[in-house]
Amino acid sequence: MSRTARLPAEVVIDACSLINLYAVDGSFAALHALGMTFLVPPQVSKEALYIHADGADRKSAGASPMDRVPVDLCKPISSGHLSVVQLTEQELARFVGFARLVGDGEAAACAVALARRLTILTDDRAAGRLVTGHGGTLIDTPALLKWWFRAAGVDGVRARQVLTAITERASYAPASGHPLRKWWEAVRAGDKASSTAQTGLRGGTFPGPSI
Repeated sequence: MSRTARLPAEVVIDACSLINLYAVDGSFAALHALGMTFLVPPQVSKEALYIHADGADRKSAGASPMDRVPVDLCKPISSGHLSVVQLTEQELARFVGFARLVGDGEAAACAVALARRLTILTDDRAAGRLVTGHGGTLIDTPALLKWWFRAAGVDGVRARQVLTAITERASYAPASGHPLRKWWEAVRAGDKASSTAQTGLRGGTFPGPSI
């Protein structure tokens, strides 16, 4: 498990994690309130294309639960919650090599994170192994959300709404062996005792994922 010493100010995000966070409300505003900026390589934004329709989408557009809604990053980019970054020549060279091992979005995010010594936010196991294998640091969606809930004092109702949105609209939940899987399930189930008992992040340490 890779860990960062404190909440990073800038994080490079890959496509799968971008879709997860976009599925919450499409704005990233609440997470940005923590002082974190997500850096998005162009290859990532090209891969983050759709989320599943939710109740509001189905009511306004007559969509079915299986219909997809386009991801529109214009608002979070214009508001500064996301920042598009171009790859340097050095990063492009790394990207070409990494793209043989992982998808283009993951390869670009890994290249930028390693070259700039930044943390990467990814839920892709192969990308996680690639980054840690090169001495980099990473976090994943459950770890980020757990930190956010605690730091911002997010109540159980809102936390449940967030995890449900990600599960249903981004088709994501931590794998059965993930260290935060029980926490995720407890929050979604509204199990206050279980979810509260697992909220401690001791020593100001930001937990990374199990890769």
